[in-house]
Amino acid sequence: MKKRTLATIITMLTIAMMVFSGCNTTGDNGDTGNTGNTGDTGDTGDTGDTGNTGDTGNTGNTGDSGTDGTISKIQKGEVALDAEVTFEAVVVGIAYNDNDSHENTNIKGLYVSEIIERALPYTGIYVFIKDTAELDAFAIGDKIEVTGLYKEYYESSQVESNSDSVSNVGTADVPKPAEIEDPSTIATPFELVDSEWEPTTDHGADGEKYESVFVKVSDVTVTNEDIGHGNWVVTGDLTIDKTLHYFEGDRSTGVKFSKIEGILMYSYDAFVLAPRIADDLEVDSGDSGDTGDTGDTGNTGDTGDTGDTTVSDIQQGNVADKAAVDIDKVMILSPGHKHSKTPTTWSFYVGTGTAGDFSGVMVFKMVEGDTFSYAEGDWLSISGAAGKFSTNYDHYQIQNAAEEVNTNNITKLSDAAGTVPAAITVSATDLMDKSTHGKYRGSLVKVVDLTVVSGPDSNGNYVLSDDLGLSPYLLENDFTDISSGDAFSSITGIFDISFDKPSILPKNTSDIVKK
Repeated sequence: MKKRTLATIITMLTIAMMVFSGCNTTGDNGDTGNTGNTGDTGDTGDTGDTGNTGDTGNTGNTGDSGTDGTISKIQKGEVALDAEVTFEAVVVGIAYNDNDSHENTNIKGLYVSEIIERALPYTGIYVFIKDTAELDAFAIGDKIEVTGLYKEYYESSQVESNSDSVSNVGTADVPKPAEIEDPSTIATPFELVDSEWEPTTDHGADGEKYESVFVKVSDVTVTNEDIGHGNWVVTGDLTIDKTLHYFEGDRSTGVKFSKIEGILMYSYDAFVLAPRIADDLEVDSGDSGDTGDTGDTGNTGDTGDTGDTTVSDIQQGNVADKAAVDIDKVMILSPGHKHSKTPTTWSFYVGTGTAGDFSGVMVFKMVEGDTFSYAEGDWLSISGAAGKFSTNYDHYQIQNAAEEVNTNNITKLSDAAGTVPAAITVSATDLMDKSTHGKYRGSLVKVVDLTVVSGPDSNGNYVLSDDLGLSPYLLENDFTDISSGDAFSSITGIFDISFDKPSILPKNTSDIVKK
């Protein structure tokens, strides 16, 4: 989006009055309203009209056609409108067309970045593919060469091209997102007008700088869970947009996110942040290293006596979130996890003492101390509250029934320590299948013939075969000798949902057996 000075606007109006020829703009350009499509060039009713279809303009001006920094030059206004440009870039996000069933049908455009280590102001732009591209033609991380015309579509800069003018020439690292400390600096506030949420003109001071750039905001809270069209608002009046990825998790007012990443779009007169994939959103558990804690585990409600509850009841979701629970007798199945933000609190796993369906569950932050005061095999009774968190996958736990840690909620029984049940051998496919994986949550499992697909991410997690996660949550340190492509005879550990991904949590390094 190119802002114009008052003098420029007056000059343009004067010229327009003198010429009185108009510029043949089409007004709504085929777009009949804000239907959830954010005004990007992927509107399939718009066949490439960028708002200036009558003016073929200075198409002979080739502008900058190959030097590094072409995207920045476009976004800074240093390239003439309608100039032909050629540049290389890395794909950061993908916009799709979809059908009535919300299934992607083809690619309508690409959000691309200059090939740099970390995203910077002006370094991103949208490439509109007029004739669309096949679903698998491009992926995030592809290095591409683009030739097209620089256009302004409803004040949003883009390069308009055909699919045969966008070539895949390899791969490149996606830049790390630009860190935005104050979300309001890139946000457009909305206000309620005649029962509809409408954007104001009070755009954040840095919005234009980061238009189409990959950005990240941290430690934000939902302030408005629904402003229409699937969009919602977080700290700083920053709207979270659904165009590239629809977040199906809890976005109720007050829900906290440790991070939200995505593309900053200028859409329907507003700067909005559009996450690209599920991993761009991370619900804040109060601990950046937690697995399975996908919500606020603070005050969990009623602590009244509801009678004995079983691990199976909790793990099957038969106990309401925040409801009081009394667990008569459970065995510790794992070492304790020491929380990084609250280093005297510990979480761990307990079970029934026998292998079987729905036989284990996480106990979240219910032990306090410099060291973990229990051992695997110890028998405990626990009083607390049930916790249920749901995004793409359900996660259940036992947690404190008060904001502060309360060690009195756990009692070590006098029974002699037992033997932790042997791991259940299960396939990665079954662990990833929503119809079957629930019965294994919180239990010790063993998976054979696995390969590392990618990782580690910023939390030390890896992705294994069949998209199964591998998490260092129960280990003292992150994995130090695992690389992409490594093959394993078996990996044993507690199975649970970690950062909304079904994952194995090994208890010690000997649980990981390389081929």
